[in-house]
Amino acid sequence: MEDVSKEDFSGLLSNLVLQPAGMINSTFENPLSKKLEAQASKGYLKNGEMVEGGYLVHPELAAAGLWATPSDLARFMIRFGKSYRGEKGGLVKHETAKKMLTKIPGTGGMGFGLRGEGDTFRFQHSGRNKGFTCYAVSFANTGRGVVIMTNSDEGFPFMQEMSKTISREFNWPDICLGGLSVSLL
Repeated sequence: MEDVSKEDFSGLLSNLVLQPAGMINSTFENPLSKKLEAQASKGYLKNGEMVEGGYLVHPELAAAGLWATPSDLARFMIRFGKSYRGEKGGLVKHETAKKMLTKIPGTGGMGFGLRGEGDTFRFQHSGRNKGFTCYAVSFANTGRGVVIMTNSDEGFPFMQEMSKTISREFNWPDICLGGLSVSLL
């Protein structure tokens, strides 16, 4: 992407994804500038110790380089859902969003895990870097959803309990992560 665009990855993704999605407090800058580093959470390991330096610098920016707030990730999910529903203010073309949320046998969709049908049809994604865990889920047909982020290797049990509570409180189908305490994509 950098070779074709002649832009660095961080700038390219900011222009093509983050800014159009309204993700004003997110970046692929890695390592973080001193200003952003002062604002960023520090990651914590299973034993309770902080990750050396506060976070790891990952060479694979597309897979592990996004720094985002829960609000920004929610903005992305909202805009993508609008695309899927064909509403104004979407992030990608309606047809593209529909294809991305089409179940692929033996997996989820393109970039998302997919669960449910009708009003319970939802797209989700979870992530983990050393010292950090995250889960985002959105009901594709209604626009409801939640983003939960932690700065701990042990975040999944907390996210599991939060997901159960949110599902119960809002009378949603179980949005809990499955598998190792969570439903990783």
